Amino acid sequence: MKYETEKRVFLSCCGSYCHTCDWFSGRIRAQSEGTRRMLAEFDGFPKLLGKENGEKVRKGMAALAGTSICSGCQQEGGVGDRCSIRACCHSKELTPCSECPAFPCKMLSENPGVRKFKTLENFEAIKREGWEAWVDRQWKEHIERSAK
Repeated sequence: MKYETEKRVFLSCCGSYCHTCDWFSGRIRAQSEGTRRMLAEFDGFPKLLGKENGEKVRKGMAALAGTSICSGCQQEGGVGDRCSIRACCHSKELTPCSECPAFPCKMLSENPGVRKFKTLENFEAIKREGWEAWVDRQWKEHIERSAK
């Protein structure tokens, strides 16, 4: 593993680690495809959900199954993109939010994804452990463990 690459590429602007993300890993797409196939194969779902709701669920699963896998925060987009946190960082020429004098700002601390991925806690751990130790721990917990 190359720590500088992991740090530069797979740590999002808000401090989440890409390898833990369901979009990045493809879990959302894979689960949606499985659900889409199951709905198509089992005639009972439209009856159970009702015709209109069944069709909405089927279309929703098809849409999610057709989504691309995120390439990682540091590798896509820029200012004005779909992520307001990333757009803010890029507009200030910052890589992670923790480099900002206003850190942690209201936009960051009120974001549901920040809470889900415990990104403020990640930044505290990075400060405490250092980049290399933190990335090494993430790698062991999320990459090596999943390879077993």
